[in-house]
Amino acid sequence: MLTYLLLAAIFLLHQESLACPEGTIEGLTPDVCYFFSVTKAVWDDAENECISYGGHLASVGSAFENNFLQTQAKKAFSNDVTYYLGGSNFYAFEEFNNIYQWIWIDGASFSYQNFALGQQPGEYEFGYLMQNIQSGQWYSDFNFTKTPRYYVCRLPNGKVDCDHGVYYYWNNKCYWAADGQTFSEDTKSCQNNSGNLASIHSDLDNHLVARMLFGFCEILYRTLASED
Repeated sequence: MLTYLLLAAIFLLHQESLACPEGTIEGLTPDVCYFFSVTKAVWDDAENECISYGGHLASVGSAFENNFLQTQAKKAFSNDVTYYLGGSNFYAFEEFNNIYQWIWIDGASFSYQNFALGQQPGEYEFGYLMQNIQSGQWYSDFNFTKTPRYYVCRLPNGKVDCDHGVYYYWNNKCYWAADGQTFSEDTKSCQNNSGNLASIHSDLDNHLVARMLFGFCEILYRTLASED
C-alpha cells in the first residue's frame, strides 16, 4: 500500500488578524496562540497532539516568552511541578550527523536558553525539555523516562487554517496523509485539492513528515484491527 502526503494551502498571500481559537490564549504577539493541555501525555504523544491542532510543542525564543509561559503555566498547571516544552536533543542526535545539541521541534532557533545548573544532558544522555513552573528554569527529562506530563502547544494565528484531525500543520503549510495509488494518480488527486505532493527541503522537514506518516499508519492500523 502506498501512502502519499497532500500538501495543501501552500503560502498565503497575506495574513489576517484573527482571534485565537477557543481553548487557546494569545501570546506576546497576536500571531501566536498557546494551548495548555488539560491531560498529561508523554513527550512524543504530546507533540503528535500539538501537530493535530496545527502547531508543535512550544519553543521559547526569549526571556519574555519564558516568563509569559511560566505565568500562564502557574494558572493552568497549579498542582504540578514541571511541564513539557518542545526542546529535544534526541532528534538533533539523529538528524545532525550524530552531534549532541538541543533543537526546538518546530525548527525555531535555540539561541535563548534557561537551563538550571547541571541540567543539560551529558555526552551519552538524551533528554526532552521541561520547564519548572515555580522557577521558570529548564530541566531535562534524562534518558526518556516516558513520564506523562502536562504540555503547551504553540500554534500560529492568522496563517493557515488546517482542519483539526484531518491536516497536519508545518512551516505554514497543511499536510494530509492518505492511501496512495500511482504517482500520476496521486499528483492529480493533490492538484484537485489545490495542493501538490509533498517535497522535502531539510532534515527537519524529513523528520516531521515521517512523524506525520507514522501517526497516519498507526491510526489506519487501529482502524483495520477494529474491523477484523
